[in-house]
Amino acid sequence: AQAHVHPILVNVSPLMYGHGLLVPWVKQELGQQLVPRAVALAIQLLNAATDCDFCIGFNSLGAFSSVNHLHLHVLYPGELDHEIRLGG
Repeated sequence: AQAHVHPILVNVSPLMYGHGLLVPWVKQELGQQLVPRAVALAIQLLNAATDCDFCIGFNSLGAFSSVNHLHLHVLYPGELDHEIRLGG
């Protein structure tokens, strides 16, 4: 069961309120390369989401990723409005 652990973590450098990181197969310590099974996992998560504002993104090490491990960004762009209301 440990091979199928995919935690969603709080992003310590968030782009916006509610920005998290999905870390697929965290125990396998995979490098920051988008592989087909990670895309399939992202699609499963998108299909399970109840909020149509839910988005998943990817950036590679060459795109200023701070840690070289496979992770996907999970975002709720609708939360930008939350930041504006809070003065963020």
